[in-house]
Order: sequence, then C-alpha cells, then structure tokens
Amino acid sequence: SNATAAIAAAAIVAAAIVAAADTATAQPLWPRHDEATGQCKVCPVGHYCKELDAFQCPINTYNEETGASTDASCRACPLNSVSDVASTLSSSCRCAASYYDNRVNVSSGGGFASCIKCPIGSTCPDVGTSLHTIPLQRGYWRTQPTSSNLLRCPDAATGVTACLGGDSGDVCKPWTA
Repeated sequence: SNATAAIAAAAIVAAAIVAAADTATAQPLWPRHDEATGQCKVCPVGHYCKELDAFQCPINTYNEETGASTDASCRACPLNSVSDVASTLSSSCRCAASYYDNRVNVSSGGGFASCIKCPIGSTCPDVGTSLHTIPLQRGYWRTQPTSSNLLRCPDAATGVTACLGGDSGDVCKPWTA
C-alpha cells in the first residue's frame, strides 16, 4: 500500500539524517583530543591505532614511531629473535633460546640482533644470550669472551675434566701452552 511505502521511505530518510548527524559530530580519530587532560593524544610507540582504539603491537614485533595507523607499522623482529608485546625499539628483539647474538658490541644499544644457533659446547637456554654470555658446557673453553670458537678440553671424554667451562682456558693451560 501507499501508506506502507511512505512509512518505509520516511524511515530511510530518518536513518540518513541520524547517520549524517553522527558523522558531523564524530571526534577525529588519531591524533585525538583527550578530554580528561585537555591534551592532544597521539598513538604511542609500540602500538597502532584504528578508529578510537590503540592496539599493542603483537609479540615478536616492535614499533618505534608515534602515530601508527595500521598493524603494518609493527615491524617483525629479525629471524630467530623475539620481543614482548608492545615493544618500542628494534633492540627489544632479543635472540630466542638456543640462539645467541653474535655481535661483538651488543651493549652499545640499537641495531638488530644477529641471532645464530649456539655452537657445540654451549647451551643457550635463555632468551637474550649474547656472544659474551654464551654459557659453556663442562669440558669446553674459549680463548676470549668474544670468540665463538669453543674448544674441547683433551680430558673432556674422561668425565672428570679440568675444564669447568669458561673464558680464560686457565685450567686447560697444560694442553694449550
């Protein structure tokens, strides 16, 4: 009937007016005004923002920049490295267990981890092992803390080795002198 059609048309027009009013009064998305502080709020590092929500970058990613608007802003950590949720720096990516960071100067900060499988004679059970902190197994030693060349002590096969695992090789000196 004509009355039913008129009611349906009126409903469509009313819905369009409400939608237009909502759009006209909508808050800007990001950056947006924080009414509690009166400050302009920018999407923080370690996050990306869509509509009115800020989302944490997932594990094994990081975001160093403010104002990110897509999840693509969360960059993947390098191969064989991991990070916590909402990580804010590339240096937050640390080598996974069973790997070590083979950069000589990790402590200078910044840069990407270069994660390599732990060598025979070591174990890397923890996240974040570096070349300096590779734990050596009993019966192995190395000439210096920056060497990834792990050497087996000649008496290691006896089960009663003089090498307790370490950096100096002092207990192995009789065989290296």
